[in-house]
Amino acid sequence: MPSGMQGNMLSFQSASIFVTLMIMTLGNPSLSSSSRECTSVKPVFWEDSREQFNWLGRIRYTRSVGGVLYPCSGVAITRRHVLVPAHCVLFLDMGDAYSFMVGNRRHAVSRIFIHPEYRLELTSYDVAILKLNSQLRSCLSVSEDTDSDALIARLLDVVSSVVNKHPKNLHTLAKVTGHKYCQEKYGDFKLSHNEVCAYIHQDKDFLNGAALLGVKVVNGSEAWRLLGISTHGPYERNPKIPELFTLLSSHNKWIANILSL
Repeated sequence: MPSGMQGNMLSFQSASIFVTLMIMTLGNPSLSSSSRECTSVKPVFWEDSREQFNWLGRIRYTRSVGGVLYPCSGVAITRRHVLVPAHCVLFLDMGDAYSFMVGNRRHAVSRIFIHPEYRLELTSYDVAILKLNSQLRSCLSVSEDTDSDALIARLLDVVSSVVNKHPKNLHTLAKVTGHKYCQEKYGDFKLSHNEVCAYIHQDKDFLNGAALLGVKVVNGSEAWRLLGISTHGPYERNPKIPELFTLLSSHNKWIANILSL
């Protein structure tokens, strides 16, 4: 959490109870139907890649006492919903506001849904969804694959915003490591079943919320699917904490329920 980001937790218990009750009363909505409007053709990269990733943006935290922070990246999974790390949107003082920036366009946030099992002291379930007041130009489909073991030792695409006043998105690669290796390397650090460590192949100050991307062939073309988001590292540069990604496969039902509200 960036320094200076103090205040009351954003109705954390209330949000958890509300989301849990709504899940209990809903059926079994399809995640694929919710993201059917999303385009995700894998692009050909060039140096200035901002226009290629217009499903990626930054969380803007405007403080009533003055000042603006950009704590994390976020990934649009529909034209009105953005997936972010939960710890990036937990705090809000009276009069403060969150919004979502894509380039220089600002989209106001109307609702924040925090995963009901998330706890600030733990890394697992570190996901939240922002509902926007206005539509985005594009979004990225969420992968429905559930075999996390198949990711081990693979090089995967990562796209994120950079820690910078001016909006800039960058693409790099990350190599996913196994739980055993990661836990041996980082001692007492505990990983949950829905997290993986990944080594980022570029020394850049990426914001948390970076998109971990898989590839699926759709209608003869390679298409990106969102596998997970970074919740710790790489910008923190903490030698005691690995570069950690929360996988979305075990959260797909919760995500689909929120999108159907």
